Amino acid sequence: MPRKTRKKQSSRAPHPASLLLYGIELDSPQDRTLTMLADSLSLRLVRTNGEDLGKPVMDLIGFGTASVCTKPYDGPAFHVPFLLMAGLNEVQQNRVLSALRSNQTPIDLKAVLTETNRKWSLGALIREVAQEHLALHHKTT
Repeated sequence: MPRKTRKKQSSRAPHPASLLLYGIELDSPQDRTLTMLADSLSLRLVRTNGEDLGKPVMDLIGFGTASVCTKPYDGPAFHVPFLLMAGLNEVQQNRVLSALRSNQTPIDLKAVLTETNRKWSLGALIREVAQEHLALHHKTT
């Protein structure tokens, strides 16, 4: 009779669901809303600044270390709030977005961590999201 084999369980703990914040002032209405949400949903908050723009997103969020930054950035700092959701499930994402709307604390530039953008620099990701936002919301006719 053949032996049953067990699947080897990973010894690595899953990455904690996190919110990466850029350009959001400490104790601003946006910060208070996101801090409250992070506490209630057991999310980790990662605050970043202009010094982090050249670093890979996955390094900043704590989802490993990128051996190569596939989309580097060496430009100026951005003066807009940005939110990156990493490892959140659909319910958590919806609660974050709903709370930002209902508390009238909009953040126009938002993204979800993906396999594609995880090795990008934070600056390149913000630039890409800003360009997409501009293209979608400010079309000229």
